[in-house]
This record gives sequence, structure tokens and C-alpha cells, in this order.
Amino acid sequence: MLTYYFRVHIEKAGTPLASGGVSKAGHVWYEVYQKDSSRNIVEKSIKNAGYALKGIVTNDGEAYLGDPAFSTSELKLTKEQFETLKEFGELENGQSSELAIEHGFGNDDYNVLTNSCIDYTWKAMELAGINRGDFEGAVWPMTNKEYLEIVVNDGLAL
Repeated sequence: MLTYYFRVHIEKAGTPLASGGVSKAGHVWYEVYQKDSSRNIVEKSIKNAGYALKGIVTNDGEAYLGDPAFSTSELKLTKEQFETLKEFGELENGQSSELAIEHGFGNDDYNVLTNSCIDYTWKAMELAGINRGDFEGAVWPMTNKEYLEIVVNDGLAL
């Protein structure tokens, strides 16, 4: 029997990028995955989803060198929550998924202050019923750490 899980990761400003250079502001993204009955992660089920200048990005797990500056604890999901988060993070022919576009996260909708990776992650959590208070996040990635600990790690609504 498969079980479903979710985590949020944050990189801080100045984190080295795998492609060279450093992250100017940091980044926030989420990850969903399944585990088998032995509690091993099913590799093909891993889905990383973030939002950047040109829309949804799915390689955040490899884009930064080293481990993320912060990761939430593992949150067990229902299959429905898993499917919602997976769909929200899909790329379809290089374009944001219909679900992401429907909620304002198309390829040309990025705005660092009002529609960023932070807004994208919190909206994904809202659609999956994890962010029950409709909180949109703090402006800087690392500032979201304390809020994520409350919502994901402690299971509370903001």
C-alpha cells in the first residue's frame, strides 16, 4: 500500500546554484512523493514544484548545491491532496498546468512581490487543504520558516 507525503523547502539568499552563481533572494518550493509499504520513497513519484520568472519549475531539488536551508517535517497526505499538489505543479508542454493558470500562476504571471514562489507554494497548500487560513506567505523566503513550522509541522491554521 502506498502512502503520500509533502514537504516544503527553502533556500536562503546567497545559496550556490548548480548552474553557477548564487541565489539572489532565495527560493521556496514544495515536494510530494509516495512511500511503499516498507516506507521507502518511490523514486518515480517524487515531484518538486516551484515558481520562477518563466513559470513552474520542476528541478528545484537539483538547482541548488547542498541541502535546503530549511525543510518542513514530512506531512502525510490523502491521495486526493497528493493528486492536487502534483497537478498544480505539472508542466504541460512547457506551460503551467491548467490548475496553476486558473489560480494565477501562468508562465507570464510571475511578480517578485505579489506572485512569487512563496505565493505559489502557499496557494498549493491552500488548494490541498493544508493552508486553511488562506495565508499568502511573507515576502522573503526564509521569513516563511516560522509560518511553515506552524502550518505544516504543527498542523495549525494561520
